[in-house]
Amino acid sequence: MWKSVGLYLLRVIGAAYLGLLVMVIAQYPIKMLTADEVIRGISMSVACVIASLICLFVTCMKAGSDENKSGGKLVVGQTVMVMILAVAVYVLLTVIFRYYTGAATNVCILATVLGNIDASTDIIKLARDYGGWMFLSLIIQTIPFIPAMIIGYIVGGKMRRKKRRELLNRAVK
Repeated sequence: MWKSVGLYLLRVIGAAYLGLLVMVIAQYPIKMLTADEVIRGISMSVACVIASLICLFVTCMKAGSDENKSGGKLVVGQTVMVMILAVAVYVLLTVIFRYYTGAATNVCILATVLGNIDASTDIIKLARDYGGWMFLSLIIQTIPFIPAMIIGYIVGGKMRRKKRRELLNRAVK
């Protein structure tokens, strides 16, 4: 089970960093579209989360396809627990490292918007003085990871079942 948690944790971390990359790229068009710091901050965080969700959906779709057994359930409760544990470990690691990971940049941006904090405040001061806003921002942005992972897993399992049926139908003919 812990091996599975580790694999899903790597998916979550990878998705967070992909989201960071998208956020960095998206900041330039967003800056050209609006001068309002609140809209910029929210838009950049949304771009980051959407990219992370898409990445998690796709990687979990692959896992769902690979792990789907003939005649079994699409999603086993243990798989959902593994996904939840992976996201929880990611949240704990982010808090333990005091948000000082590149992937937590979107957490800082949203925390400054939520707490009406000066956007130029550095991450160390934010984590020290505004830890509650940082944690709230982190939770808001990571809770959607779990449904994206589960839905991706289910879609992957359904695709596998459909391909299996088509293959069996061709073999019978």
